[in-house]
Amino acid sequence: MDDQIMKKKGRGTHQDKITTHDSVNLRDVKWFDNQPVTLSSFVGAKSVAHVQRQEHNKSMGGVDLLDSPIALYHTKIHSKKCYHRLVFHMLDLTVVEAWLLY
Repeated sequence: MDDQIMKKKGRGTHQDKITTHDSVNLRDVKWFDNQPVTLSSFVGAKSVAHVQRQEHNKSMGGVDLLDSPIALYHTKIHSKKCYHRLVFHMLDLTVVEAWLLY
């Protein structure tokens, strides 16, 4: 489907194409959100009229539990070098994980 046609139909419009290669079904899904997005995967798109945001929030407990203390108590060393930031973030991550396991 052309991008302009998807834009006219509005947000949530999608198109799903399926092919089989070596007895494996492959799907190419194109949908329109703010812009057209294309994804190749093993699963296709389903039409959903209403989305429950609580389902997303139920499975985010561990990530939020880890990100919150890191955001509050991160190492206050500023550097323009990328690897310094990665090292200090890994240090923060290790300390918070150890505290949570304790």
